[in-house]
This record gives sequence, C-alpha cells and structure tokens, in this order.
Amino acid sequence: MAIFISLASPSKYGHDTLESFNFSSIEQKKEATDQLEYIEHICFPFLIEQKNESEPDKQSKDLQQNFSVLTVKEYIKKQKKLNQPFDEQKLLDFASQGALALTFLHKIKIAHGHISTKNVFITEDGILQIDKLHGRNIHQIGILETMLQQDMYNFGKVLYALAELKKLPKDKDEKQKSEKPTQQNPVCFSRLMKKSLQQIILSLLSK
Repeated sequence: MAIFISLASPSKYGHDTLESFNFSSIEQKKEATDQLEYIEHICFPFLIEQKNESEPDKQSKDLQQNFSVLTVKEYIKKQKKLNQPFDEQKLLDFASQGALALTFLHKIKIAHGHISTKNVFITEDGILQIDKLHGRNIHQIGILETMLQQDMYNFGKVLYALAELKKLPKDKDEKQKSEKPTQQNPVCFSRLMKKSLQQIILSLLSK
C-alpha cells in the first residue's frame, strides 16, 4: 500500500491541499518527513507559518494553517474587480517582502522550487508571504545555484503579474529563460510606469 505525505496551505476557504507525494517505503517517507519537519520549524516574517496536524495512527502527514489569505492569483482577480488606482508603494513593499523571504531561505541553502501566483500569498493586512512547504534543503552546489536563480526568476514573474494584473506573456517567458531582456526583446509594462520598479522586475527576469 502506498505511503503518502499531503501538503496543505492556507486559502480564503481555510486550507487547500497543495500536493501529495507517494512513497514505496517507510524509509522514504521518514526522510521526506524529516525534511518537512525541519522546514516547518523555520520562522521568518514573510513566510507562511504552517503546522503539522498529522495523527499518529495515520500514514500521512498534513501540514496546514487556517486563516484567511489570498493567493496572488486570487488577489489579482480581486484587484481587477475593484478597479482601484495602481499603488506603486504597495508593489515595492511586496517586492521587498518576497525578496527578503527568498534571501533568507537561500542563505540557509533552501530552494523553494515552486514560486508562482498559486503559492505566494497576500494577507488581509496587505503583507506578502511565501509558502515554505515546497522548500528543500539542497547541498549540491551546482543544483542549488540553478534552483536559487529559478526562484528569483519565478518571483519576478509573480511581481510582473501583480504589477500588470496578468501573467507574463508566454513568448516573453520562454525568451527570458534563455536570454536577458534586450531592445529587440523588451518586456512591456502598461500599468507600471515607475522605471525603478520596472527595473526591479526586469533584473529578476534576467536571473
């Protein structure tokens, strides 16, 4: 019988299952569980605090937190409906909060690997927080460096979505993976006019 770990994360509805992992042995599950428990106890202001709610007699481990937050994807949908003036200071705050969270994780050799509008959150009081449960402690230097760069690139995509209220166009996304922005391959902004904020996003997209 498969042994599994289920990851759950907060949403406006309580918590949602993010991902389930199947293991063929108790040893594999224990190794993964130890990793999750290590990450679970890491605290930082801009990381979602999630806790283990598994039961001793169950072959599963659920990591959950119950409070009202929105994913960036949900937040963008809400902002479109509100149609409010663009708040550049708020975007700068989001950029700072996310960068600090990722820098903290990267400093202790944890790569997230799944940064997206679905697992970066905005709290009720307007604070950006990152789900840490996908994080993995990576010791191989080459793999770690590649994953850290990918984290920052993906966070650039999240910031672009927050700025423009839409995804980075697919053709730009594919090009950014292989080359830095150029005059012939610009990433265009229609809502975000502040050059310094544009440059922050572009610098992340060139990682």
